Amino acid sequence: MNTPRPRGGLGDELANLGIALLISTAGFALLLRAALQTLPSRQRAAVVLRVTMGWSELETADALNCAPGTVGSLLHRGLAALRVQLTPDDGSRADDHSASLPQLREGQP
Repeated sequence: MNTPRPRGGLGDELANLGIALLISTAGFALLLRAALQTLPSRQRAAVVLRVTMGWSELETADALNCAPGTVGSLLHRGLAALRVQLTPDDGSRADDHSASLPQLREGQP
């Protein structure tokens, strides 16, 4: 027999929080995808290969047929452009919304 579950309580609050987080994450993913589409193709490729795919600077350079230093430059400019696009216009701090954009340094995978 199905016993009716009581309404309210911590369980429902946690479920609602999970749904809100999922919606928020999905919304940010859509914003990030749209922002990526605005980047020049080589910047977009550098960001996707290094950040999303986790490729090394050398692997990315080989795929883009360029020098490793160029990959660093493309990545730096691409991430900077994404931070500008994803920073809210309400004056809140950029690092509140760009925490998922990693700070890659030369030599990191």
